[in-house]
Amino acid sequence: MRHRLVFTALLGLLVASLAAAQTPSPWPTRDGTFTIPDFHFGTGETLPQLRLHYLTLGKPHTDKNGHTDNAVLLLHGTGGDENDLIPLGRMIAPAAPLLSPRGKVLENGMPRFFRRFAEGRFDEQKIKAYALRTGKLATYGTESIYQVPGNPPITLEFLSSTRLALAGGKNATDLLNTISSSGVPARDPAMQARVKSVAGAAIFAVARTDRLPASFYASFKNSPQLDQLARSIHSLTLAGQPSGDDVNVALDAECDSMTNAIKISTLLDTFRMVGSMALHDPKMRAQMTRQQAAFLASVLSQTKITHQDKFVRLSLRIIPEMLGAPRPARTGVGVPPS
Repeated sequence: MRHRLVFTALLGLLVASLAAAQTPSPWPTRDGTFTIPDFHFGTGETLPQLRLHYLTLGKPHTDKNGHTDNAVLLLHGTGGDENDLIPLGRMIAPAAPLLSPRGKVLENGMPRFFRRFAEGRFDEQKIKAYALRTGKLATYGTESIYQVPGNPPITLEFLSSTRLALAGGKNATDLLNTISSSGVPARDPAMQARVKSVAGAAIFAVARTDRLPASFYASFKNSPQLDQLARSIHSLTLAGQPSGDDVNVALDAECDSMTNAIKISTLLDTFRMVGSMALHDPKMRAQMTRQQAAFLASVLSQTKITHQDKFVRLSLRIIPEMLGAPRPARTGVGVPPS
């Protein structure tokens, strides 16, 4: 579990910000909890009951005779089989056909649906195969870029066995391509410099913000000062570096002038102080869980805001305790086992 919890939280924030911009799913959803009494593990251990939270996409459809004519797909977990979730399927849609396959991948003799690799690695051949099912491979000199249609379209390039570059949008291929002689515009030199500045980090992201649509700034229409400061930011770079069980994160905003960088830095510091004061208000804390209040208090107290020239930096050390998880126990020289 080393780094996994903090990595998941950080990547989750990035993925959520991208997903929020997409069109909501047309599938109706429903969630609930299914309880299995007297659950037996393969090791012989038992639980009085096992509660499983589930989410369904879509809904049963009935024909003119009142019979359900669409199926429920059930995918078991690692070590399970096609029989495990049949009771859950019957509960969700009693009259629906059930499709419950067994995973074809074996991990230590246990069926699962996907191969699992060491942390920080991925199945390059499998990803390529998936990309080519609906997409295509484009070659630019020595660069091989996979183009996958969608809304938005996605392009990806393998940088190494542990690194993958992704870009989305109608100009996604141009963002990844670095060959100017191929007829495709080369990557913007300024963007290339930003990428190189953080490319050594285990987790990094770079985004241009000087060409955002006008709708992005709609929320600032009642505050001309905030609107002007938001428009002054030309790019954002994010770098995350693991340190033990923690992750050190730095977010840099490049502004159009040192004056605006100072204004943004001052404004963020003000927001941080106001937020810290608000957390001491019993009415505000009553609207949050204890874990949420502790998380926000930790973020507000540990975030450092600095500025240099045209750059504003937010620095934060993400630790397991911030996410409501205990720090993993360690064993070794001079450390008693837990």
